[in-house]
Amino acid sequence: MRDLILKPRFYYGLLGLSVGMILVSSLSNYKLNGDLQKVQKANAGLGICFQRVTQTFTSLMIKDFSSGYLNNDFRSNSADCIDEVGRIATEMGMTAGTTKSLNNLKSDLHWFDQKVTKVLSMAKAEDMNLQQSNITDKYSELEGLKAEVEDSFSKQTDGLSQFRTLGLAGIIFSLITLMISMLSFLFVGRVKAKELKAIDKAAELIDSNSSSELSTLLARFFQSLGVPSLEAKVLTAFDGKIEAVNNLEDQLIKMNTIETERYEIEVPEDLLNIEVEETSDFHIALTTALDRVQQKAFQHGIVMDTDLQDDFQILANREALDQLLYYSLSFGLDASLTSEESRRVILRSNPLGGIAYLKMKVVGHAFSEDEMKILNGGEPTSETNVNLLLLRELISDANATLAVRNIHNSTSSRIESEIEIVFARSKDIVESQSNVKVVKGNKAEIKAYFERETTL
Repeated sequence: MRDLILKPRFYYGLLGLSVGMILVSSLSNYKLNGDLQKVQKANAGLGICFQRVTQTFTSLMIKDFSSGYLNNDFRSNSADCIDEVGRIATEMGMTAGTTKSLNNLKSDLHWFDQKVTKVLSMAKAEDMNLQQSNITDKYSELEGLKAEVEDSFSKQTDGLSQFRTLGLAGIIFSLITLMISMLSFLFVGRVKAKELKAIDKAAELIDSNSSSELSTLLARFFQSLGVPSLEAKVLTAFDGKIEAVNNLEDQLIKMNTIETERYEIEVPEDLLNIEVEETSDFHIALTTALDRVQQKAFQHGIVMDTDLQDDFQILANREALDQLLYYSLSFGLDASLTSEESRRVILRSNPLGGIAYLKMKVVGHAFSEDEMKILNGGEPTSETNVNLLLLRELISDANATLAVRNIHNSTSSRIESEIEIVFARSKDIVESQSNVKVVKGNKAEIKAYFERETTL
């Protein structure tokens, strides 16, 4: 239990829980108080409204026909008052029973008002005993419905009061939890301070040459800080240094106790300064890239017109070269999709002395001003083709240079965009190829050539 309390996640979780409970309880109590006020307001309004109905009924029964409680405006306002009570009750989310009682009250009040009008006109015309009229029964029913609505309001008030009490209890509990989390902070701080002080005191007593005791003390120190990742790395490095020192001591002891003959071989400086050139087969890399984009070209009806020379080696990392060629072809296919008539991508490659080039022409496409700016180092936009951006970034990784241009053929009125990628070739390969003599002819001519060379 003590270890759990000492963990930071315990009191962080306790603090978050207490703050969350305070917020939830406060918001719930605020809503409950609002609903309770609405219920009380509706209940008070119902009493006032029904008092007006009672005044009308009393004036009728005592035959005070000149009373203002019997005029149409007063009785209409009484009905509107009951409607307002119903509106407030609807806003606070009244129960089904309250809704039914209110609707019955409104309906009977409407009937009661019509009955008052009829009885009033009859009483004015002739002397009649109003005590025997059924209007008294209707008034009694109105009182019963009013009592039902008040009882529903009372039950709803009691329920809201109970929930509000629970909400206040939740707030008090949350405050207690918050105090506990704050005390946890203080407790953990004191425990850690005491632990660090004990570690420092133990460090004064141990021997600095005792690697095992130092390792144990370091592990105890990092454990108290709660940084397991840093502990693993530091202790691994520390143990590695100790092992290296021990191995060095063993070697020194061995060298000083056993007589051996030692031979040292000096490595020539020209061998130390040799730079190894990494070469890649361009033809294989391009064929691989073409295989990867073949499905897309077939799907969109794009003709891949290729005329590639024999295999040649270039100075480039194979992985970087594969990526450069793939994204170059991908951009060419994307650019070709802008043409509706002829979708064609032309590829030409050739080695020339110390360099080799790849030219890619996209028929019906021309570089826009924004694409030119991006290739020259400009900032990309949300509409920038990702393959074009990757092409720009991968040029330097593949040890190549890039040149682009728009070509307009005046004869055929055809627009083309051209990308030229230039690679460097290995010096050894270029020199060996320069010493090769090519002999052309049929078998008889080549045989006669070798016989002449042999006799010379």
